[in-house]
Amino acid sequence: PIVSFYAAAPDRFTDIPWPSSEDWEAACGLVFAHTFMHTKKKNGDIELNGNPRDLFTEANFRKFERKWEDNRVATAFFRGTATGGGTTPDNNQRIKVASLCHEWKDDPIKGGEEPYLDAQIVGWNLRDKKIADSPMTFLRSSKFPFTAGRHHFTPIYEQSKYKYLVYVDGHCAACRYGFMMRLGSVILKVEP
Repeated sequence: PIVSFYAAAPDRFTDIPWPSSEDWEAACGLVFAHTFMHTKKKNGDIELNGNPRDLFTEANFRKFERKWEDNRVATAFFRGTATGGGTTPDNNQRIKVASLCHEWKDDPIKGGEEPYLDAQIVGWNLRDKKIADSPMTFLRSSKFPFTAGRHHFTPIYEQSKYKYLVYVDGHCAACRYGFMMRLGSVILKVEP
């Protein structure tokens, strides 16, 4: 059998769903090494190469815990790269939400003091892209009226200040879903 972090529809694949390491860490609040590569010391002890991340520890969650009524912003929030097969707002959901945010920013209702949507692309993902029944193409960042880049990055803990978090698949499911569930926001999952 094949186990997969991102098992698709059962009528298309027979992968056995398996939780990702991020999901394990978020569920149990423990920290695991990100690799089993190690160095054996002279005394026989093993030293893991690299430090485990502590993103999912209970102590870190407590730092950013907030109640629903604790001044959360009533805005749907998204940050992510422009992954996915498409290269336009019509065939790439992540680009679409960023386009809507840009389009609505000057609208006094949709983009006012507390905008409906705050969606930014943190990286263009400039690789060849292919959608079934379409030619291979690539993303042309100069064609978009908005910018993308690390300047839009927002640490996931800070995203807990928003009432609504937008979850959009890229090439596959995003690893952050389990983490987002612990932030206490409403998750708006875009249908594939």
